[in-house]
Amino acid sequence: MANILVVGAGRFQAKGIIEVKEKGHYVIAVDGDPFAVGKKYSDEFHHVDIKEKLKILELARQKKVNAVISIASELSIETVSFISERLGLVGIPYETAVLSHNKKKYYNLFEKNGIIVPETCSLENFNINNISTDYIIIKPSKGSGSRGVEKINRRLIADYNFDYYSSRILREDEEVLFQEYICGKEMTVDGMVVNGIFYLLAISQEVNCPEISDTVSRELVFPPTWITEQISMKIRSICQKIATLLELDFSPMHFEYKINDNGDIYLIDFSLRGGGFDLFTEIVEMTSGINVVSEYINGSLSENVNIYQPKIFNPVILRFLYAEKKGILKEVVGLERIQEIKNCIFGVLKNINDEIYRPKDGTTRLAYLITWGETHNIALNSADSIEESVFFRIE
Repeated sequence: MANILVVGAGRFQAKGIIEVKEKGHYVIAVDGDPFAVGKKYSDEFHHVDIKEKLKILELARQKKVNAVISIASELSIETVSFISERLGLVGIPYETAVLSHNKKKYYNLFEKNGIIVPETCSLENFNINNISTDYIIIKPSKGSGSRGVEKINRRLIADYNFDYYSSRILREDEEVLFQEYICGKEMTVDGMVVNGIFYLLAISQEVNCPEISDTVSRELVFPPTWITEQISMKIRSICQKIATLLELDFSPMHFEYKINDNGDIYLIDFSLRGGGFDLFTEIVEMTSGINVVSEYINGSLSENVNIYQPKIFNPVILRFLYAEKKGILKEVVGLERIQEIKNCIFGVLKNINDEIYRPKDGTTRLAYLITWGETHNIALNSADSIEESVFFRIE
């Protein structure tokens, strides 16, 4: 039995904690939320903010941990790498973890090494004449995912309130980035680097909400029906090049790409973690047949890892639900009907009496659902049935 420190014990980390327990290991979990969902599945729980690297390092030393991991958590990447590097455990080099949170630096590194990225600059260097597209993306300079991502018509940029954006979106040590908007199909890619080799384990098309904004995600379709082996090989090649550039030996990886009509593949975003919303803990296994969480735990303990490139991916749908109006969530109606639908996972992301906002980005999601089946149509029909069955009463 090994002592494993899990940094982050929230909703999407809990299943990872359960997996560690089922493998017979002792779980020491830390989270800044004293009521974190994963607390009840852990052998020990410590109420510590996951950004408190030195406090958690001291805890890891006291508990003589054999591995330190995080499950699909963006905020914990630097803490996990900091501790694993100082204790000589398996993990991502700390310098690499810090780089992965600096979009300006990694866009520059990748572009210099032949990886196609959108034209990107900071507010101080912004010149609208350097961006040829009709639309401009603004986003925070750190982190990943859809937080704070907005699409603006270039004609309106002069009147945009950047002070308001900064106060509402930016965290400590972040700045606004400007990026050319790339037209094309958007993809997410998840995989694992083992012994320096990247293995592609899940690929989806991200379908956004044009009636709201095409930066607001509606659903992910695994795998895209239009994907070809040639495109898959090209994507694997780009992911491998990034893993090599970063000198990764062992790590989950999550990417967002866009492919335009010419077949050019642009790297939009990446992270040294598995995808959230049960992508890492559930969907990868559903679509690839590989229990990636189990293999991640094994690799973190320097045990054998059984990862391979799947030849066939099974159909899975990940869909997000949003509110139609702003208000206070009072009730979720229809959950009992969802239980009658087979092959589905449904999760509400807000609590009763939470303030709810109209969709703006990933932070305004009300709920998510996962469906699967023998064909995409079966999975989509199940997703539609769930969405029709549930009602959010907002006042």
